Amino acid sequence: MNKSYDRKLIEILENLGLHKSEAKVFITWLQIGAASIQDLSKFANINRITTHVIVNKLIEKKLFLETRSGKKRLVYPNKIDILNTLLQEKKIELNKVEHDIQSIKSIMNLIQIKKDTYPKIRFFEWREWIIQMLKEVIRDKQDMFGISNNSFGWFFNIEITKKSYEKRIPMGIKTKLILEPWFNDIRYNDKKKSKYLIEIRLLKQNGMFDWWINVWGNKVALHSYKVNSVITTIIENPEIAKMIKFLFNTLRAESTEYVKK
Repeated sequence: MNKSYDRKLIEILENLGLHKSEAKVFITWLQIGAASIQDLSKFANINRITTHVIVNKLIEKKLFLETRSGKKRLVYPNKIDILNTLLQEKKIELNKVEHDIQSIKSIMNLIQIKKDTYPKIRFFEWREWIIQMLKEVIRDKQDMFGISNNSFGWFFNIEITKKSYEKRIPMGIKTKLILEPWFNDIRYNDKKKSKYLIEIRLLKQNGMFDWWINVWGNKVALHSYKVNSVITTIIENPEIAKMIKFLFNTLRAESTEYVKK
């Protein structure tokens, strides 16, 4: 048989589920007909022991049958349509694989959905959180809300804050703050509030908390601080962000507008 035909037939048989060595023995049979293990080994150029193992596998697959002529063991193909038999087996195997893939997809989707619901949490110390938070607000292009006592001003660098506000202006990013009633800062007079798209409202009583919260988009920044220490936890989770925004709007309804001429 032409070698190129051999290669093509071997490729087809491999695609149908035979190993290369099994395909070679099969092609040898096409060329010489019923044969002994020794003859198959010789013409297939495969050692005798390996040929014996291959033939046994082909017999198990009901593709080959065997008989004896005197002391010789002869093997020959089953009368069934071998190629169609292999094709049907391959289809059954592929159907099983397809079913397995669909099952795996369902499991993977469940895992992904579960994973996506996990909050993503990051930690920052001291003032690095300020720079990170201001960068992310601009990158995310989301309004920022904040609830705090009035100590937050100690931690914000004036120039960094100003530059952040100026970048937000053309994007229309608003900043809405709820603070304690003793807040009084010239940096937030009415003219600057209007320019920088800032809204400040004041609560009716002092000393309600010793922390502050910022929320924008699906992110929440929780700040726990003392005079010389700040620990910030940024949580990314839409449900948590939604809850904090609800808290913000609830407090906003109980607050009054900050006016500073």
